[in-house]
Parts: sequence; structure tokens; C-alpha cells
Amino acid sequence: MWCQPGLPRLLRSQAGKPRNKSSTAAMRLSSVIRWLLLVPSAVAAWYVVFFVSLVLHEVVVGRCFGSDAPPPEYCQAAWFPREFLHDALVFFGVGLSAVVLVLVAAVVAPSHKGHVAWVALAAGATLAIVAAYGSGAVAEAGVAVVAGVLTAVVVSRTTFGRENAIKESETLS
Repeated sequence: MWCQPGLPRLLRSQAGKPRNKSSTAAMRLSSVIRWLLLVPSAVAAWYVVFFVSLVLHEVVVGRCFGSDAPPPEYCQAAWFPREFLHDALVFFGVGLSAVVLVLVAAVVAPSHKGHVAWVALAAGATLAIVAAYGSGAVAEAGVAVVAGVLTAVVVSRTTFGRENAIKESETLS
């Protein structure tokens, strides 16, 4: 049996074996479930990163800004760059949310992972641009779009070659 050298061992061992109908039906059901869970899982991942970013911001610099209580001593220290940390944590959170959104969408998708990454990027970029237009957070939207594009490129480069190799092995067997 001819095998593509880049295929994982599991795929090489399964390449020439016929599939029975029950395993094919189970794979179809799991694929349908994964397609149905694609959007909710990406949105849930975005919310998790959003709340983690908020907590990180609150822990690092949140007590230095806008509270009725007196700020901690380190907020007034010359060595503590609170404005820089505030901006850096906002940009970090925005970029991380874009990366996680694209990655989770690609991981949850049962097939066409590269295409799903680009569709997730398009949806996320559209929402980021609309939110930036309404709030004036253009730099944050730019960071989100750039981080999403870089992630989609990485996902595409790692999945398109693998998907083509799998298709070739299926046509040859």
C-alpha cells in the first residue's frame, strides 16, 4: 500500500481499510455536532479570554485608576509605569482574544480548518471594526485584526498541506 510520507501513523494504518457503516455514521454525527458547536465554542472562548484579561488588568493596574479608596503605594512610585501597563494589557487582551477566537474555531471544525480560520477572522474583524467605529478604539481593532490575520495564516499553512495529503491518500486507496 502506498502512503504519503507526511501522513500521521494512525491515518497510514487506516488508509487501506474499508470502513463499516456504523463507524461512518458515528463520524458523521460527531462532525455534525462539531459543526453545530463551532460558533458557540468560539464565542465562549472569546468571553473566557475577555474575562481573564479584565481580571489581569484589575490585578495589575486596576486599583491605581478610578477607585474611591486610596491607591496602593506602588501606583505612585516612579518605577511603576501604570499608563503603559494599562495600554499594554488592553492591547494584549484584544490580541489574545483574536488569536483564541481563530484557533478555537479552527480546532473545533471537523474539516476545512484553514477556511474556517479565515471565516472566523472575517467575522471577528467585522465585529472589531464595528465596535471600533462606535467607541473610537481604532488601535485596538487594528491589533485584533493583525493578530487574527497572523493566526489565520499559521492555521492555513499548517492545515492546508495536511488536508491535501489526506485527500490524495483517500483517492489513491
